[in-house]
Amino acid sequence: MANEKNNVQWFKAQHQNSLDMFVWAVQQIPEERLKLAPPAGAWFEAWSVHQQIHHLYLYEKLILPFKRQWLPNASPTSQEDIVMLRHLWSEQERHWYKKEASHWLNEWCTLRKESIQLLKKYDESAWCETKETTFWGVKSLFWMYSKTLQHTLEHTDSVMKIGIFWDDLNHG
Repeated sequence: MANEKNNVQWFKAQHQNSLDMFVWAVQQIPEERLKLAPPAGAWFEAWSVHQQIHHLYLYEKLILPFKRQWLPNASPTSQEDIVMLRHLWSEQERHWYKKEASHWLNEWCTLRKESIQLLKKYDESAWCETKETTFWGVKSLFWMYSKTLQHTLEHTDSVMKIGIFWDDLNHG
């Protein structure tokens, strides 16, 4: 990959921007709507905003150990850890309602900032090196950061649609 330094700068900016965009989108939703399933409509995910926040938190918590395996002198993630993380994912996904949305949002922001900080610690060769990940199989570090960005934007889009179209679908 010819532009490793550009990857670091670009991913750092985009991951920070996507964090800011998601937080902003959540802030547009009235508190009383955070746990409510959105009204039926073609534009919405079935999840509440609260569920989407928790889902992003779990995703970041799951993917962070895999991103660390590209650090210099890091060990690959073991198959045992991969199985454990898959179990953690499926188990924790059901517990979104146990804490307030603001708690999960703050936890997600902390994890995302850690992921951003990792960017400056990778060797140039890490970007094209492939390693075992959890649900996606063998992928590159470039792919992992790209997927994290795509996933955040997908949920930002969902939350923004809830903020923009909720009243139209409830009263239209």
